[in-house]
Formats: sequence, C-alpha cells, structure tokens
Amino acid sequence: MDIVIFRFGASTEVEMLLRILFAAIVGCIIGLERRQAARSSGIRTLALVAMGAGAFTFVSIFRFA
Repeated sequence: MDIVIFRFGASTEVEMLLRILFAAIVGCIIGLERRQAARSSGIRTLALVAMGAGAFTFVSIFRFA
C-alpha cells in the first residue's frame, strides 16, 4: 500500500525548484542591500526566509487546487 501525499510530476518539481531558487536569489539581493545599509537580517537570513515562503506558497497552491 503506497501512501501518496503530493502528486507532483517531473515538470512540476522542476518548476517548484526554479521558483524556490528564484526566491532565494531575490532574498539574497534584498539581504545584500540590507547588509550594505548596516541593518540586521543579512543575506543568509533573508534567503532562507524567502525560500521558506516560496516553498509554502507553491505547495499550498498545488496541494489544495
């Protein structure tokens, strides 16, 4: 008996990976700007937050649609 939680195809998984990668890049850009302005929450923190938000949004779109 197989339990399937997410039924993603290969193209959907690639799209998910690209969206999360894009979110990480945008988070790094925002973190770089904040680092240059000597504010808290630098590059790594904002990249991880952006990746988490992107993953949560993508999974919620395809899980409940």
